[in-house]
Amino acid sequence: MKDEALKYYGEMGKIAGTITGDPVLRDDLRQEGAISLLEAEAGQERSWYLQRSKRAMLNYLNRGVSVDSKRREDIEMTAMHNKEGEEIGIAHNSETARERMIYLELKEKIEKLLTREELRIVELKERGLNNTDIARVFNITKQSMGERIKRLQKTLTFALQFLL
Repeated sequence: MKDEALKYYGEMGKIAGTITGDPVLRDDLRQEGAISLLEAEAGQERSWYLQRSKRAMLNYLNRGVSVDSKRREDIEMTAMHNKEGEEIGIAHNSETARERMIYLELKEKIEKLLTREELRIVELKERGLNNTDIARVFNITKQSMGERIKRLQKTLTFALQFLL
């Protein structure tokens, strides 16, 4: 519903601001919220639209980063291929294909050792979210998230001793 998307656009910005302090990510979240309202049923209460918008924002964080976000900069990219010639990734900026390959192999091995929650934390950290923003995604305190991240760092340090 276009009318609802426009009507609640400012409030969606406030909701996005409670999720992240990053202005670019906040804009991406607001856009995701607006898109969700364009697909919504008409005749709902204000709170229903805002809850739908917030769920869409959190789902967006679970899916990944949008094409138009700041993480898509004008950078030099090099395609990497496996032994069979299939493209397996992109090396960015000063990364060499070898460094990227090592990163992907280590990441794959480490992912097998982590819980879904730990993997989610790693993914959000990779996208540049700080502890406060990640805590909001998990709906816990910043202190609790800090403790989880410390445990995760210990797990990763331990795992790396055996993987390298």
